Amino acid sequence: MYPAVLSRLQALGYRKVLTQWIPHVLADDMRLTQVSIDQPLLLCPQREKFLEDLITGDEIWVVYEIREEFGIHKECYITNCSYRDILSP
Repeated sequence: MYPAVLSRLQALGYRKVLTQWIPHVLADDMRLTQVSIDQPLLLCPQREKFLEDLITGDEIWVVYEIREEFGIHKECYITNCSYRDILSP
């Protein structure tokens, strides 16, 4: 990334999380939106399939595996794959 762009984003209070730039502090409208979404979810966590009803965006799954071949440790990373790919046999 260009140094000028990087310094400008940092000056605006953004920080890099995983692969995206996000505001370091939530703006008031973002905070109100988050609260309005979270309140109904917190009121009914006992119902069945609670976690299946949650919708998330921009999921990045990282699988970390250490393989030993010929006495040498090899680290393998798999990123940006679906949880179905990871959990399937």
